[in-house]
Amino acid sequence: MGPELWEVSAKEFVKIFNPASLKLRRTRPIKLALLDQTLLVGVGNIYSDEGLWLADIHPLSKPNKITNDKLLKLYKGLIKVTKASLKTGGDSMSDYRNVEGLGGKFQNFHKAYKQTGKKCIRKGCGGIMKRIVVGARSSHFCPKHQTLYV
Repeated sequence: MGPELWEVSAKEFVKIFNPASLKLRRTRPIKLALLDQTLLVGVGNIYSDEGLWLADIHPLSKPNKITNDKLLKLYKGLIKVTKASLKTGGDSMSDYRNVEGLGGKFQNFHKAYKQTGKKCIRKGCGGIMKRIVVGARSSHFCPKHQTLYV
């Protein structure tokens, strides 16, 4: 298992997703790299969609084509998303419940995940949210402001 998202610094995060660190896996999409628990723990499907949306990175982007500045923006976005999720009690869109049996409310704040067909809420964007499948996982993104790095 890789390190926990909250246990790595921004510099360490960039190093994890640096092409030299990814070795042969560097050509697979960033979405799959984020979900790879051997690289980093704590980023699931929802958080990866939300973090990539905040960082303006298309989920099919190749990690070896993403600049360090963009990776830093992704790190900050993932930290922001996970903090917001914790603050709102987690995401209960499907079946998550806390120890008291209560659902969280983070699903009320999704900007990308499950927003297919809706207008992107980024100020000045106006794109229409899309859904694709990346490695057997749904991925939700805005094709207008999320840049594809290939």
